[in-house]
Amino acid sequence: MTKFIFVTGGVISSLGKGVTSASIALLLKSMGYRVSIKKLDPYLNTDCGMMSPYQHGEVFITGDGGEVDMDFGHYERFTGNKSSKLDSITSGKVYKELFQNEAEGLYLGKTIQVVPHVTQIIKDKVAANTDGLDILICEIGGTVGDIEALPYIEAARQIGYERGAENVAYVHLTLLPFVKSAGEFKKKPTQHSVKELRSLGIQPTVLICRSESEVEKDVLKKIAMSTSILEESVVLAPDLDSIYKIPMEYSRSSIISQILKHMNLDMTGRSLDLSKLEGFLFKMQNYKHTITIGLVGKYSALKDSYRSILEALVHAATALSCKVCIKWLEFSEGCSFDNIDGFIIPGGFGNRGIQEKMMAIQFCRENNIPCFCICLGMQLMVLEAATNVLGINNAVSREFSDTGTFFIAPVDNSEAMLPKMKIGEHECVISGNSIAAAAYNNVTVMERHRHRYEMNLEYEHLFNDIFLVSGRSLHSNIEIIEHKGHGWFLGTQFHPEFSSSFLSPHPLFHSFIKYILEKN
Repeated sequence: MTKFIFVTGGVISSLGKGVTSASIALLLKSMGYRVSIKKLDPYLNTDCGMMSPYQHGEVFITGDGGEVDMDFGHYERFTGNKSSKLDSITSGKVYKELFQNEAEGLYLGKTIQVVPHVTQIIKDKVAANTDGLDILICEIGGTVGDIEALPYIEAARQIGYERGAENVAYVHLTLLPFVKSAGEFKKKPTQHSVKELRSLGIQPTVLICRSESEVEKDVLKKIAMSTSILEESVVLAPDLDSIYKIPMEYSRSSIISQILKHMNLDMTGRSLDLSKLEGFLFKMQNYKHTITIGLVGKYSALKDSYRSILEALVHAATALSCKVCIKWLEFSEGCSFDNIDGFIIPGGFGNRGIQEKMMAIQFCRENNIPCFCICLGMQLMVLEAATNVLGINNAVSREFSDTGTFFIAPVDNSEAMLPKMKIGEHECVISGNSIAAAAYNNVTVMERHRHRYEMNLEYEHLFNDIFLVSGRSLHSNIEIIEHKGHGWFLGTQFHPEFSSSFLSPHPLFHSFIKYILEKN
């Protein structure tokens, strides 16, 4: 029987439930358990597809085409498991199914209520596709006490009741704020958060207290006493300078042992094998080189909008004993490109900031600066060459204008306001004596997409002297282009950052960083 771990948060949001869930999964997997993670998000959107990166961070794309919360990036990067769109449970999906059930007469005229009808759908979605799993970790979004999270807390309580205490564990994250004027850490927010959770019928199995720094054991002992939680089950999680140190921190605590003890799982013959993570951290802390990458983003005000790109850079750089410093570029009259070793032009939607991105692409092309253009970035790579090399003044994307020469067109040649989106994993065939071929060392690769527009094949012949097409889809659509005669200048229509992990850096990010190091 699959056992369940529910991860909740209290006091404030952004305590790191996603990284905590991923870290616990990594530790359990390293012990040989078959583990997966689901995210229970209380918002009413069906998915993250239409949510602003400023509010929600990046939209992570699963291999099967799910537009999901950025925490799924942590799940995949830490465990190496591929997530599914079915692992993302939102209130939008839950209520959509509820209304469909009603329309089909499945409730036989009963009054539809949150309990039992909404909670039953949540429980069904949690339990779905768990065959073969030893442990399923469920992160509940939001903060305990939020109105919209109540059905998920109640569903988690019911699962514990129905399956038995030994089959369900509850991990609760809270904040231990330090008040400078008083010179001490305050326990009351944690006590009230646990009290709130207990009032909803859930007693935490493990309590993780987030803090800015180390806390005296007496503080944790008093928290244990006031919350009726075992002393050894109250754990401190101080701030660390890298998320990849969190699993190591947790491995030195009693978190895993207390969870396994609660669920009656025998640890005999099982030990933590963290050798790969330890090797990664050793390289990260003992780097030999430092480079600076300029990231020309549209959503730079919230760095989580580009979380997967940032992590992919860390993975590749660390493998090469290098540290990457990011320079966030917002173009203005006084913008400086000094001391930047390479540029990344990431994806996005809409026409805001397009000219600024094209300025960066032009600068890299004219000054032989390494440049990695992703999705929209590759499309702008085409428009920049059409405008500034071919001299075509009306070169545009159909996304930005209704008139002009459409070098970038909808994937399905649609005239609709919102053309069909190409999303999820698709095959890309690598060819030629190219950067891509050297990086992948493979003929066919699977990469994740999220775009409605792509290079118009009608005008491909105009770029024969400018671009090398080194990657195509099975339908001959252009997936990768490279500037001829340039050291390292490559664009991808797909998003390689979603397939990178500390266990396996993405080949193109690795190639990009390696070239910069060799050039320097």
